Amino acid sequence: VGVIKTEPTTPRDMARPDRLTYYRDIPRMAKRYRKVMLAMPGCPWNCSYCSSSSGFIRKLFGVVAHRNYYLSRRPIEHVIDEALEIIKYPTKEIEWVDDDVFSGINVETWLVNFVEIWKREINLPLYVSTTSVSVLRASDKVIRTLKQIVNVVGLGIQAIRPESLKLFNRQWDSEEKMKAAYDRLRSFGYSVNLQCIVGLPVIDPIEDALDTIKGMQRIGAGSICSCYPLQIYPSSAIKRYCDGRVKLNSDCSGDTNTGITGINFTESTQRVLRNICKLATLFVKYNISEEWMRALIYIDFNDETSKKLSMARYKECVVDRLKEDGSRIFQEIAETTNVRY
Repeated sequence: VGVIKTEPTTPRDMARPDRLTYYRDIPRMAKRYRKVMLAMPGCPWNCSYCSSSSGFIRKLFGVVAHRNYYLSRRPIEHVIDEALEIIKYPTKEIEWVDDDVFSGINVETWLVNFVEIWKREINLPLYVSTTSVSVLRASDKVIRTLKQIVNVVGLGIQAIRPESLKLFNRQWDSEEKMKAAYDRLRSFGYSVNLQCIVGLPVIDPIEDALDTIKGMQRIGAGSICSCYPLQIYPSSAIKRYCDGRVKLNSDCSGDTNTGITGINFTESTQRVLRNICKLATLFVKYNISEEWMRALIYIDFNDETSKKLSMARYKECVVDRLKEDGSRIFQEIAETTNVRY
């Protein structure tokens, strides 16, 4: 397997998706209420589970290219032009897939200018992602300004145990920082989606996962959350760590939505971890006690029940993001969606 290596220039030269062809060929995506965009192609962090981490990108292209291309943002006019194409199709919100919306070399000026233009030209709510450290570093001005166009912030928790954070190369984070960042976002009126990863290559993956869920309850009980099984991607540091230590799961396709773990745990452990992913929103939003959590994660759900749980979680997330319109939009989704897991 080879790597195609093209020297980056600046985000101004970034190719724009051919949405006309994409939506023509996949009409369901054209009609989907949620579309995807990005402004900054790179990430400042070097997480071990990511195959496009900052360390890997710097190794491929160098420090200068990483800073000037990957951590810079596209010209605002390019982003707006792309959004104007998108809103020709039925769209209720934009998922902003920048890895960390409050990071980057020009965040304070770019975001403030962008918000005013976006409100005037597009006026759709955004779902964005960030980290605790970036939230705590950002100025009040940029956090207050971004709130005008953002409906929910995804806050990357990933793990709670210090040794698990270290395994993810996120030892710069801690529960204390996560809690402080969560409280700061809430003080500005943001809804928050807490994001985590379970199924780590540790001795007790189920207990590690429960520690993460309990930590998210301490950080932000009442908020929705997204809990995913660890995927072992090529070129990632976690892949190198796993080699020779654990067996990888040949049934894992790399799709987190399946709930299938990247590591080949026992069948019973995989089932429990999948249940934790499915039930995490219930556990965190409604602050379920540890006793009830431990009882529920060991239930062997049949396919019909499993799919109903998936749709219940889906509805919680849609309503949390879109508020009054969420229930109606979810009903439209439910009528046209074939749930697989």
